[in-house]
Amino acid sequence: MGISTIIPVVHPAMDYCNEEIVLRLADGYGWSHEEASAIFEETKSFLVKCATISGKHVPTKREDAGWHTFLLSTKDYRVFCKRYFGRFIDHVPTPIAGCENNEGIKRMVNALSLCTSDQGGSQDGGGGSCNSDGTGG
Repeated sequence: MGISTIIPVVHPAMDYCNEEIVLRLADGYGWSHEEASAIFEETKSFLVKCATISGKHVPTKREDAGWHTFLLSTKDYRVFCKRYFGRFIDHVPTPIAGCENNEGIKRMVNALSLCTSDQGGSQDGGGGSCNSDGTGG
């Protein structure tokens, strides 16, 4: 009957360090090292949310910048996802308004899924987000 205490659980993925990603964020976006480090932490937190909480999740602009930068280091990103989540967390861009059925994006997603299918990647696509099952959505 009293007030329940919520104890936050820290996911092991939050301990992951990758100085290369932080340096790329700082260099690519003109952020200080401290700001880039904070953004990488936010990005990891967003990926943990995608992997552990059901539903569609849309990153902030900062998280998305961190996610894009992390994705460019494909091997590191793939290993990170496999190690901490057991699966690849796909990133699919938000469909462009006014594009009929967004066929170009669908073709790109299909091509990327062919590249990752042998690595355990998802072949589902969506828009600018991820679903808790690791697919874009």
